[in-house]
Amino acid sequence: MNIVERVKNILMTPKTEWDVINGETATPQSLLMGYILPLAIVAAVGPILTGLLFGGIYGMTYYIALGIIAFIASIVTFYVTVIIIDMLAPSFGSEKI
Repeated sequence: MNIVERVKNILMTPKTEWDVINGETATPQSLLMGYILPLAIVAAVGPILTGLLFGGIYGMTYYIALGIIAFIASIVTFYVTVIIIDMLAPSFGSEKI
């Protein structure tokens, strides 16, 4: 499924979209490649575009560093969340991955 359509469906019709998601199987790697990396790139491009458009007193190096930090933070947050959910899965009657 197209990531834009998925996000649109989750925002507009969450009940039906979560039923569709419930029937799918995914691994952390497939989620990383299919969803997290594209969204992390968007998060990284934002500060860089801000630097290009407004520059400010910080200079372009500052905004590039913010973009890199945003990208790395998105990926690290994903993996930390995967570990926490994996640890909590048995307490909700679910399986570990």
